[in-house]
Amino acid sequence: MIHSCRKFVPIVLMLASSFPVFSQSLSINTDGSTANASAMLDIKSNTKGLLIPRLTKAEKNAVAAPATGLLIYQTGPDSTGFYYYQNSRWTWIADHNRTDSAYWGLHGNINIRPPVANQYDPIDFVNDTYLGTFESKDISMIAGGNELLRIKQGPLGGRIGFSNRNPEYALDIRLNDNNPPAEIVGMRIIPASLFDYGTTVNVNKGMVIGNDVNNLKETVIWNYANNLDAAIRIGFDIFNPTIRPAININQYGEGIYQRNPRYALDIHSMSQFSFGYPGINKNGVRVTFPNQENSNNDQRGLFTE
Repeated sequence: MIHSCRKFVPIVLMLASSFPVFSQSLSINTDGSTANASAMLDIKSNTKGLLIPRLTKAEKNAVAAPATGLLIYQTGPDSTGFYYYQNSRWTWIADHNRTDSAYWGLHGNINIRPPVANQYDPIDFVNDTYLGTFESKDISMIAGGNELLRIKQGPLGGRIGFSNRNPEYALDIRLNDNNPPAEIVGMRIIPASLFDYGTTVNVNKGMVIGNDVNNLKETVIWNYANNLDAAIRIGFDIFNPTIRPAININQYGEGIYQRNPRYALDIHSMSQFSFGYPGINKNGVRVTFPNQENSNNDQRGLFTE
């Protein structure tokens, strides 16, 4: 026992002399330089690095009461890389070139498993892949220091706000572009056949819903389409190209149950809901007077036929 101690003491003295200690800081190097005053441990080398403990995934998860800031390197079986312990969980410092079922990469993922399409099936928060949170909190998307998208959660769904932190409709858009590229500010739907991929300017194409930038009190529904060859149709029931839309506006005028209006106001008396003339044997336009608007008496009013 004494013989063993005699061997151990010189080894300890040799190690201590190899690591100069200054102001309670430890310096490990080959040039004898002092440790940085702000560091408890200062390691310097031009040819070697530092190896921290390497653990498997099971060994990492078995660490008892890990301290906040504890750092390890996970060797496998998956999600290899550095992990640090914070907020009562291990956080992976992921390599963006890697893919993993538990993380979204900046350069895409493979083998994803989105939640099932059935609306009534709950989300499997353990195995499904998704963007968001299972907590009862809103989700925000920010660019340039501004919040551009807010997904506001609710008990059975939620609302989506564009540039609107408190959306009050299912889709709530607040326009805040100080220099809009078009004369109509709002939203647009443009089919692929109208979109020119060879240019960066496709402003005056498609159907736009919004406000006139020069008169914000004016609401606009505008169809640029192909110059004058355009139409806006409002209909009911299942869409069918042969059914007359309730309202049809084209370059000639406005049609009521008229598919191809040719006058400023072109009214057709029949629709898919009415296949015959009314029982009063009148056909055309009626104007009702005060106290008649809620009456079901079809013989009241001023008729033209």
